[in-house]
Amino acid sequence: MQDSIWKKFPLNKAVGMNEVVSILEDYAFKANKKDRSEYKQATLKTIWNTTAKLVEQLYFTKFNITMIPFMDIDFESARKARDSRRKKLQAIPEKRKISSCAIDEVNYKKVINHWDEDTPSGLQKKNYLIAAKELAWRGGKGAYCLLHYFKSEVDSSGNRTGHYEYNSIFSKTRQGGASLTCESKCLIPNRENPNLCPVGITKEELGKG
Repeated sequence: MQDSIWKKFPLNKAVGMNEVVSILEDYAFKANKKDRSEYKQATLKTIWNTTAKLVEQLYFTKFNITMIPFMDIDFESARKARDSRRKKLQAIPEKRKISSCAIDEVNYKKVINHWDEDTPSGLQKKNYLIAAKELAWRGGKGAYCLLHYFKSEVDSSGNRTGHYEYNSIFSKTRQGGASLTCESKCLIPNRENPNLCPVGITKEELGKG
């Protein structure tokens, strides 16, 4: 596979770092299937990462030049090009990675109503199940979510808006790393069905926390 990469791209010792970055940027934007159709976003990430790794190995084994496309600041624009293309593909439903499916409304309500909010354990489970849907949690976010990740939102005048703001940055133990969330999400009142109101349930749990 290294030989195929070597033949496809004009890479040699005379090709400098900036040119390699440009090649990987161009590859991120133009990589398509043989029939010119676009890859799924997860596939694009895999083939770009594989290509970058092969380029890294090529330069090290043939020219004894060390470069790390996944970390070096020089390759930041190439990584951004890859991520930009992935975001574009994520906007196309058939190009997204599907790892789960949403529970239907009937079964969702059955699960919610199964828990007794008059008990501490039931209240917590009910709150997190509702929050998981409202905040579109993925993976294990609910597993490490703590009560103090929620705060009552206030406006510029210091008045409460009636929403509850969620952000894992509120935790003192999660102030860095790839999982840092800079943008808050909000739970808003469900006035049509108070039993499923995320604001009411969260407020109740915070009051008992």
